[in-house]
Amino acid sequence: MNSARALLKDRQSDEVLNALAEALAAKGHCHRNSSALAEAVAHCSEAAELFAKLGNGSPESLARSQWGIALVQLGDLSGGLAQLERALNLSIALGDEQHVCDCWVDIGVINNMMGNDARAIELYAQAMPVFERNDDHYHHATCLSNAAFAHTCWGRREREHGNEPSALSHFAEAQALARRAIALAKLGDDLDFLTLRYVTLAEAEREAGDLAACLKTLETQLPLTEKLAAKRTQVLCLVRLADALAARAEQGDEAQALAHLTTADVLCQSHSLMETHGGVLRSLTNLHEKFNRPSDALAAFKRFHDVEIHIRTEAAETATKTLEARLRVEHIQRALDLANQREAELTSLNTRLRDQQFALERLAHVDSLTGLANRRAWLASLENAWALDAQNLYVYLLDLDHFKEINDAHGHSLGDEVLVATARLVEAAVGSAGQAGRFGGEEFVVWMHSAQPADASALANRLLTAVASHSWRSIAATMKVTASVGWCAAHTHNTPFAALTTADENMYLAKRAGRNRMIGSVLATP
Repeated sequence: MNSARALLKDRQSDEVLNALAEALAAKGHCHRNSSALAEAVAHCSEAAELFAKLGNGSPESLARSQWGIALVQLGDLSGGLAQLERALNLSIALGDEQHVCDCWVDIGVINNMMGNDARAIELYAQAMPVFERNDDHYHHATCLSNAAFAHTCWGRREREHGNEPSALSHFAEAQALARRAIALAKLGDDLDFLTLRYVTLAEAEREAGDLAACLKTLETQLPLTEKLAAKRTQVLCLVRLADALAARAEQGDEAQALAHLTTADVLCQSHSLMETHGGVLRSLTNLHEKFNRPSDALAAFKRFHDVEIHIRTEAAETATKTLEARLRVEHIQRALDLANQREAELTSLNTRLRDQQFALERLAHVDSLTGLANRRAWLASLENAWALDAQNLYVYLLDLDHFKEINDAHGHSLGDEVLVATARLVEAAVGSAGQAGRFGGEEFVVWMHSAQPADASALANRLLTAVASHSWRSIAATMKVTASVGWCAAHTHNTPFAALTTADENMYLAKRAGRNRMIGSVLATP
């Protein structure tokens, strides 16, 4: 590239310009493969413009493809799509069938990312006959698998809009396509490629509600993933297996799901799979909660919390680097007379980044439905309260009685209204004496400091009365809501989580005693 630029100083010729364009395209391709995306865009765009000036359509099309893919990797989907569409039109004009098919697949992926599943499926369908005719099993299987994934995405959107028959039709089509992709992938020797085809099939089967088929697919995939040097695919397979077993919840499923998640946990730790580890610990927390092991759930969630903090920190750094890379692309592509405009854009980006950071911080601490402190926030707050004054600390758990029946009778939307109203009632009952948070589902956690033991039972009574005496007719005319409360004095326990466990046990005692009552203790549970 440098040699070509030096030659151009002495003589301008198409031959030297073409050599420079080829060098730029090659360097841009290298930069994209090494994730130097801003540099990839700069070199590929310059190469494409030079090829266009020379009327050299084939290398221009390839350069524009690389340019578009780099833009997509930078998050500029519309910009990347525009370059790939131009590359497609050039290849169609040149009759370059192979590159036309490559463009169709790349454009299909972007359309799928943008939510245009129908267009993505149409493009994959155009490319498949060419790959099939050329016995290109790898790219044929890729198109089938991508189309299956697009149908699964389409089915989810149909389900969100209440169109269940259409959703099931898309899930069925996704399964058929995924099975064809697996059959083709088996003809090759790329084990990693084959294992990933099973992922697409399992997702479609799970969405269709066929847990038995989903489990069978994942059980077929698991021994294949164990042969791979990289362990991320194996971990993801183990998590999907555990989640499916937990959803089925037949005899023995709990133990088997726990065994799978334990193996995944060990693999994540031994292979430093930090980003994947968060999903493992989240599934482990959900499993413990589902089978009523709150202490184990809390322990798993604390580990999940630590991993998530690390991941968010790395994600913020990555997002910053991506923004910086996109700004470098803009700097390279714009003329110097747009410097003032770039400065204004930088200010706007910084403001947006601060706003996004504020939103992320709020999401990290606030339950999105009730506005109370979420698990992450109240766990940290409870630990602080313990450190501040464990001697005068009291911990409470409130659980709405027969909440499933409320959801069944009135619908989940009105059930959510009940949860929001309960959150306000709990906040009002606690007042400035303590703090409240959402434990999960229909459970709420409360703690307060008081030097007077009588205040502890008084707060429990206020919580019960607030829920039972509230006028729920504003939500539904026949609705009645009560709660059960368990509480304990924290100073008789070794940790705040031990106190929380005792409060939870007392709450269940209140349930068994008839509900709409409180049970508390100032001594440790024997």
